[in-house]
Amino acid sequence: MLQLRGRAFAAGGGADPLLVVVPLLCLVAGAAVALRVVPWVARRAEVRADRSAGLVLPLASWEVARRGHSTGAALLLVLATAAATFGTSLGATWATSAQDQADTAVGADLAVGRTAEAPLAQAAALAEATGGTAVPVTDRAVALGPVSGPGPATPETHLVAIDTRHDPSLVRGRLPSGTTWPGLTTGLGPDAPTAGIALPAGAGTVEVAVTGAVESQRGRTLPDLTVAPTVVVEAEGGARQTVTGAAVPLDGAAHAQVLPLPPGAALRVVAVDLRVEVGQQADVLALPTESRPLDVGVTLTPGAGAATAPSGGGWSAAVAAGDVDRLRTPDDVAVRQDGDATTVTGRVGLVAGSLVTGPAHLVLAGFAPPPDVPVLLGRDLAASIAAAPGDTYALALGDTTVVARVVGVAPPRAALPRGATILADQDALSRAVVAHGPISGVVDAWWLTDVDDPAATARLVEAAGLGEPVTRVALAAHLRDDPLRVGVQVALWLLVAAAGVLTVAGTVVQSAAALEARAVDVARLQGMGASRRAVVGTLLVEHGVVSVLVVLAGAAVGAVTAVVVGPRLVVSATGGVPVPVPVAVWPWPAQVAVVGVLLVACTAVVVPVATRLARRATVAHLRMEGGR
Repeated sequence: MLQLRGRAFAAGGGADPLLVVVPLLCLVAGAAVALRVVPWVARRAEVRADRSAGLVLPLASWEVARRGHSTGAALLLVLATAAATFGTSLGATWATSAQDQADTAVGADLAVGRTAEAPLAQAAALAEATGGTAVPVTDRAVALGPVSGPGPATPETHLVAIDTRHDPSLVRGRLPSGTTWPGLTTGLGPDAPTAGIALPAGAGTVEVAVTGAVESQRGRTLPDLTVAPTVVVEAEGGARQTVTGAAVPLDGAAHAQVLPLPPGAALRVVAVDLRVEVGQQADVLALPTESRPLDVGVTLTPGAGAATAPSGGGWSAAVAAGDVDRLRTPDDVAVRQDGDATTVTGRVGLVAGSLVTGPAHLVLAGFAPPPDVPVLLGRDLAASIAAAPGDTYALALGDTTVVARVVGVAPPRAALPRGATILADQDALSRAVVAHGPISGVVDAWWLTDVDDPAATARLVEAAGLGEPVTRVALAAHLRDDPLRVGVQVALWLLVAAAGVLTVAGTVVQSAAALEARAVDVARLQGMGASRRAVVGTLLVEHGVVSVLVVLAGAAVGAVTAVVVGPRLVVSATGGVPVPVPVAVWPWPAQVAVVGVLLVACTAVVVPVATRLARRATVAHLRMEGGR
């Protein structure tokens, strides 16, 4: 049993002997144990039957308890029932696991992979072609480490960030009873929306004019300081993309440059990253080593129409943790409408002398800089690092490191989207990356929402070359009906069918032999005045009691084997343990049908044998001694 986890077979290889032998051994052992229950129940029935005034029930109970040959086929029937119910359960477990794997791998009804095209360009193309909305998803390998100081990092783990603002029915994945995705993801998303600067549809370009200067103690503008703006724009679905401009002097004058905008019907500017650095020709010794105020302004003018400032401001400034020795705490951030343009201004303390070790980034953003990213951990990861709600870790995303704060641990049997061990909100993660920089893309895939037919939409996306689509229904069908895996399903169907045939054949042979040996008893009963109907009824009740007992015992053996062994027999397409871990499924309608068919079949084949025996019992049989 313990080896079942480590002895998975390869996707195209042969079956592992353990996967074949262990279930068989469990069924045989369970049948042997279950048979010990039949005599005990029969004796209890005999005691109660003694109080009955009738003939059929007491006589049938006495025969069940006293005649060993009445249960001669019990082992066969127990094994057949156990095999049939086990095969039915394993087939349902396998099919359910395939759907769970597909739900977890895709995370939604339809997902599309990223292409080499810019994120917002791909999102706009997907929206135009399908009529739906492309929701960004982060899906990548990351590592957790200590927030400060040296320390061991966790092995590479899996981060997935989804947009928790959308309809909760968008997310697919197995959850335990009583748990919902809105409840599970509570606390992951930001409290307030971004206060973005709205750009008109079809603007095409935006003019970015940067103004700023740093004065020395003598009141002169420090030379050789430059600033390079990077504008962060957001599309309707929540995806963000950067547009980077060239470096311009910080000499107090306005320096404008026109930047192209990505396609999109409703774009908003949610942040501007200002990269401040000193030129190579600067006199390093003349640079001040104390903090000097830097008043900076960024004016955004769209190529067509007007840029609309958010009502109530809502903009703030942030400095990355690695730049605190170059930039001091920023303040006085304001947003104003200047005709068709919108201007964002702010002040920060700049230590120009520290710029010789590297540039500094000042981020003006339409949201409060988040101190950390709330995350939900998978149970295995949380147990391996002894994490608890409230703990913080450094989360490395390429060149950017943010602080992850644990807000919860996934409940047992919960399957986080796309096999994640760390789940976060995509908006919260993107804000943290923008605020603490350096800014990097966090869009790795798309979920398409508001589409009526995911399968047809997937074919449309693939034909248009807009990315690699995958639907959870198609993936589940592939996992369930793949040629390399369909053999398992066929084997299970054959197992159930063979169990039924074996039950009928064994019952016919055993019943014919056992009842024929009862010919003398039948003749005596009829000679004592018992009617033929009563005799046949006695034989059928006797056989029915044994059949019900052993079939129920076999079903119990099959159920125990299915729960204990069944999930360990299910493998993924690669031959490994599926994600999420399979859970045993007991399909009651199918199992009731299987048990019912077996009972009816056993009874049906005995009726003609018992009737024929009652007719053929004659006086000649009374001359036989005990049927020998």
